[in-house]
Amino acid sequence: MQTFYTSKQINELRMAAQFYKLDAPKEFWNKTATELKRCCNGAGAECWRDSKRYALTSALKLYEAPIMVHDVDYEYQSVTKQQADKRLKDNMLKVWRKHYGFWRWFKRSARVERIIVIPAVYAAVVLGGDSAWKETKNKRQ
Repeated sequence: MQTFYTSKQINELRMAAQFYKLDAPKEFWNKTATELKRCCNGAGAECWRDSKRYALTSALKLYEAPIMVHDVDYEYQSVTKQQADKRLKDNMLKVWRKHYGFWRWFKRSARVERIIVIPAVYAAVVLGGDSAWKETKNKRQ
């Protein structure tokens, strides 16, 4: 089975999650990188071609750790879908705040991310994540 991330990348993203003080389920911290490689597939729907997910993940590189947390939430479902989607948004905001710092509202690129990118990603998972959530739930039962 081909995986989207290497074990090294998984561990680097976990370190980024620690740096940004992201909220994550216990599985995110306790599972091995090999186990997480099975469920972490970058940004976008699982049914998309890898090239499409690589492109979107690259465009959202700053938010890759929150996206990985979201993948783990969907895989292990220790919270509801609504809680998982909200955690993604909240974690993206933590990264945004820390990355852009005190003057973030004075930086045009930061405002664009806060006003357009983060809400768009959140809307995409809220509106488009139902099938992935249900599919994973059925697979786990």
